[in-house]
Amino acid sequence: MEGRYDAGDRRTMSDGFEESVSYHQLAYLDPDDLELGLSFELVSPVLWLAAGSVGPIHAPEAGARFSFAEGSPYAILFDDAHFRGFSIQLRQRPEVSSVFLVTDSTEAFAEMRAALPAEISVTMLYGDYFRSFRPTAERAL
Repeated sequence: MEGRYDAGDRRTMSDGFEESVSYHQLAYLDPDDLELGLSFELVSPVLWLAAGSVGPIHAPEAGARFSFAEGSPYAILFDDAHFRGFSIQLRQRPEVSSVFLVTDSTEAFAEMRAALPAEISVTMLYGDYFRSFRPTAERAL
């Protein structure tokens, strides 16, 4: 395409724009594998998208009790028994705007949510994940 645009450097349109694109496959995952933490790398892109698609997709260390995504505004608590340590570190991370709490207990989730700052978006995993993404046919059984 002919012409110029004003991006501060007077490049031509044919020079193109800097872009970053990533492709992800959407698939149903085995709930048992998710619960055991065996497929977390497959869920990471969904959390990254939900948290605003900022920075790199986070790959937590195996066996981590909680994890903060470096360069991205989200954190994950894998074990609610470690909420105290998680919340202490969260106070040191003002860039975190989304938190994912892995628990199947709605009572534990409610207690942890109440203890976190109101401005942080908090999502319950895996209970929310299974209720939201379970195939319709399976729910009808």
